Amino acid sequence: MALDAVQKSPDSPNKMSYVKASAIGALTGHSLKYLIPVTYQEKDESYNADLKKIKLDIKRMKLAEIEKIRNSGDKTEVTDTFIRMYDSKKLRFSQIEKLKAPIKDGLLDMIKNLNEKVKENFVIEKRKLDATTKNRRPTGVFVGVSIAVGFMIALIANIVHRIDFYNSQYPEDVEE
Repeated sequence: MALDAVQKSPDSPNKMSYVKASAIGALTGHSLKYLIPVTYQEKDESYNADLKKIKLDIKRMKLAEIEKIRNSGDKTEVTDTFIRMYDSKKLRFSQIEKLKAPIKDGLLDMIKNLNEKVKENFVIEKRKLDATTKNRRPTGVFVGVSIAVGFMIALIANIVHRIDFYNSQYPEDVEE
């Protein structure tokens, strides 16, 4: 006669394991810590101060890029127009519309490239700030709640399975 160290009940072959459900819940909770977006409550004074610092750094970067354009050896009509309009504070779309087609197109492309570079750097820095904020969240809360939810789901699934199993074993009165 063969003896198994762990016996499975023939009554419930599809019974959900509480340990497995809790482990899945723990992994889900740890993942949720980083997947849930930064909430309004987490955007406190330190978050806003860091965001203000990022915006200031991005503004400095944009000014540095404009200085690169100003000091570049490549002096074209487009760069001269850009620098002249920037210095006179007339770099407005209404003023750009009045220019001739090749200068206007080159100027719009230059502004578009500059804005894309600045926006890309801002998005990178903002994502770093959000990741730092999410990293400060307490892991235990997310994991603990998710373990409890996983355990409860396993418990409910096993209860429902047991009810279905007994209902299928003992059908209601069969008339002969």
